[in-house]
Amino acid sequence: NLRENVHTEKKDRYADLIVEHVEYMNQMVEKILELAKVESISRLTEKNPVDLNTLTEAVLKKYEILMTDKNLQVKVEGVCVVEADKAYMEQAAENLIGNAIKYAPEETEIQIRLEKEGYEIRNKINGQLQTPANRLWKPFVKGDDSRNMQKGTGIGLTIVKNIADMHGFELELQCEEGEFVAKLIF
Repeated sequence: NLRENVHTEKKDRYADLIVEHVEYMNQMVEKILELAKVESISRLTEKNPVDLNTLTEAVLKKYEILMTDKNLQVKVEGVCVVEADKAYMEQAAENLIGNAIKYAPEETEIQIRLEKEGYEIRNKINGQLQTPANRLWKPFVKGDDSRNMQKGTGIGLTIVKNIADMHGFELELQCEEGEFVAKLIF
């Protein structure tokens, strides 16, 4: 329609849709490359103390605008230092926190609990998941139809699962009574 000058009054809308889809495809390619990288490592040989409080605050800063736009409150409780690879732990935290922010309904609270035993993120969700929560870490699996192609790639939790595995951690996903819980167990 753009080439043929059909519906010229919709030209801007067509251009916006093209840009939106290109951005989504770029995000998809980036996530696939991240997944390929973490899948190539079976076990980490070098781990260092990682302060998850500092790491969490840094990740939350990246999402300040989206949190403000959705009027989300984030409550961080506890203190935790874990032996891990800092870059991979930041990537895992960014995927988990990003999902919570992306899928939390407006004007709700996200709870992040840091403990010696694990790193837990809780957020409300709209409706019920159509996929069991314990299957969401599989590649390209999404929770429901509302998480359509413009929301996410379906790879983020797969990356988190691989990062957990390479550290010898577990990833536990649950959804009960309109609340989604993701927990890395150390």
